[in-house]
Amino acid sequence: MSSELKQLIHNFIIFPLAIKLFQEDLNRFEGLVYENVYLGKIDAAINELKKDINNTKKQLYTHYHID
Repeated sequence: MSSELKQLIHNFIIFPLAIKLFQEDLNRFEGLVYENVYLGKIDAAINELKKDINNTKKQLYTHYHID
């Protein structure tokens, strides 16, 4: 198994967990004084992770033919 494939599988597992943690953080930051600063950054991080998940899936499906 190539190191690239191992990294893609790792990302495929880790990214959804990271999204779940960021979503929990969103709930914790609501109601704080500086929530606008944190909520925007967390939303941006979640959106980037979703894009990364889609790219990882695309690579796994097209390059390695893994369903």
